[in-house]
Parts: sequence; structure tokens; C-alpha cells
Amino acid sequence: MKRSLLPILISAFAIFVAAGPAKAQDIKRLEPEMSDYIALLNAAGYEVFNFDISSLKDDTYSISFVIHEYNNGELVSDKSPLVSLPNRIMIAEFPEESQKRIISEGTAYDEQNGIYKVGKKVSIGFYNKVDSLRHMMISLVGIASFNDIGLPLKPMVINDEDNRRGYLYSIRPFKTDSIAIGDITPLVCVASFYYDKDNILRFCTENEFTLTSKTLHKIPHYYVIGIKVYKP
Repeated sequence: MKRSLLPILISAFAIFVAAGPAKAQDIKRLEPEMSDYIALLNAAGYEVFNFDISSLKDDTYSISFVIHEYNNGELVSDKSPLVSLPNRIMIAEFPEESQKRIISEGTAYDEQNGIYKVGKKVSIGFYNKVDSLRHMMISLVGIASFNDIGLPLKPMVINDEDNRRGYLYSIRPFKTDSIAIGDITPLVCVASFYYDKDNILRFCTENEFTLTSKTLHKIPHYYVIGIKVYKP
């Protein structure tokens, strides 16, 4: 007796439908967050380094920003002090009428202790305008900031075949654990690439420098940006 093919065809069609194309997975466009821009800004030459100096807030100090330039490990330029700022401003430093206004407006940082403003953070930022110059912004946050400070860079050979030259620099923070009162505390290093013993162009893998770093002394040209804190 011949079997009907209709039930078999219906079953096969049902299996084919069930095993059809997989459902597409959803995708939605999201609005970018601030953290999404960090890599993009770094690629464009924007970098910021912040340092907490709130341990100084209970007394008044002068803070000088300094820049030391080194060629082959030798100091060739000393811009000290670049600028000097107080770490805090007291209400008593204002004329009497201004003191009354500050108190009535409640704008003082710590009225009870007579502090109008206090700088608790040092910020050092970098950006590019031209290849041969790294621009810097320094700020004692809450007190004052200074923009467009230029650091001249030195070209180096980056292609032996055609003697092509370029500006290859990277920026690293210094390892900082404490503030040296009366002495310079290094904060950031702007350093060129260098050729190793195998004549390979490279930059160090250290995330933080120290002034005694062996790698630092291999670098032909670099800047040390720091602060000098002292009693006025």
C-alpha cells in the first residue's frame, strides 16, 4: 500500500519554517558619555594630570611652578619660578567693606577659619597647535590658571632611508608621595623618544618616572614640570 506524501511534506515545511532565518538582534544608538572622549582627546594631544595638595590647606604657603629643560641629562634651561601663587586667600586680606560683603554673601570657603579660597589641586594640561611646540596649561584650581605656555620640541630622525625627521614625544607623571617643602617636587615629564642599543626607536614602558629612573637618562631631550612649595 502506498503511503501518502502529504503528511511528510507538511512536516518538512513546518521544520523549514521553524529553522528559518534567525531573528536579528537589536542595536540602539547611545549618546556618548564624557569617558568616551578621553581616548579621542589623548590621540589629538590633549592630556591632563591632576595632583591633590589638600594637605597644605591648614597653613599658608607660596607655590611656584617651575620648568626644567634637559639635554642628554644636563640641565640647559631653568624657568623658576614660572609663576608663584598662594595656596589660600584669607578674608582678612580684603578691605573691610569687601570682608563684610564676602561674609554676607556666604561665598567664603571656610568663614569660621577666615579662609576665602583654597587651592586643593594642581592641574597640568597639554595640547598641540603645531608639531614643534607642546602647549601647556597650569592651574592651582580655585586660585588661578595660566594658558598657552609653550614647550619647544626637538626634531629627530624617524626614518633612516629618507632621513625624514619628526617630533616624537610622550608625557609621563612622576611618582609623587609627598610634597617637599622648600624644594622642588617634580610632577610631570614631557620626554622625547630615544634610540636603544639596537638602534630601535622607542619610548619607555614606565607608567611613572622618578628623577633617578635609568630610562629617563636615556632620553635625549625632556622637560620636568613641577612645583616648589615654601613658607612665604
